[in-house]
Amino acid sequence: MELYAERFDSITAFAAHLAPHTGRGGKHGNESEDTKHPSWALGVDWSQALTMAQRGGDWPEGAAELQSIDMTAATKDMASMIAPEMVNDVVGGAIDVPEYLIGAPECFLRMDEEAEQPRSMIRLAACIDASGSTSGYHMLNRGRAILAAVDAYELQGYTVELTAFVVSNRKGRMLYTAEIVLKQAGIPWDASSVAFGLAHPAFSRRLGFKALEIHPDAGWLSDDGYGHGKMEKPEGFDIYFEYVIDGRGFRSPDEAIATVKRTIKSQTDTQL
Repeated sequence: MELYAERFDSITAFAAHLAPHTGRGGKHGNESEDTKHPSWALGVDWSQALTMAQRGGDWPEGAAELQSIDMTAATKDMASMIAPEMVNDVVGGAIDVPEYLIGAPECFLRMDEEAEQPRSMIRLAACIDASGSTSGYHMLNRGRAILAAVDAYELQGYTVELTAFVVSNRKGRMLYTAEIVLKQAGIPWDASSVAFGLAHPAFSRRLGFKALEIHPDAGWLSDDGYGHGKMEKPEGFDIYFEYVIDGRGFRSPDEAIATVKRTIKSQTDTQL
């Protein structure tokens, strides 16, 4: 399979790459600027999507919706499943009741010092393309659940990088990808930016389509449709959330949490 891959360190860098091509349909598709089906991108046209991206993902409504459901419990639940190992000692923050009752001197529980050491970076990636029957509601549920996982890992001392993938796969013969970093490792996530990158259809159907249309070698993939978003986990990433079809796995916040936990467990040896 032929692979054409691009990488951008931020949403603004992605926007800077696309901006010079405004109004240029070129010899390939031009769905990125099409105005016949506004609902396809939640009513956001090309120029509006580009402006949002130039501002780093300026979607306050999405940020509010992303945070409209309290994910604290889900985050703590995930974090507890990847918690450092508890060991017995003569001092500690909690009592091991069975050991205490038999008079053992090491009747306290504390975190294992080795497990408490700073941990490595976790690289998460999510395909932001979705089938036409996948709604913005489904994608917001997915975004919340992914961010709960980000927070859970960081609560346990990991640093997390979060990357969005635009994917165009044409019958397994050619694959185009654009990866856009939504959250750098060690930097807190911004709700407006992440909501735009993970959940707004204009990010993939305006900006992502444009990136494919203007690519010098892969642009022909947009001549007749834009392919689909199926691909294997990209190299160098620990967790990959794949292409969403019909909103499956994300039709409610609880279902989204279960899907994200199942995905993480299937791709790592963590106890999530």
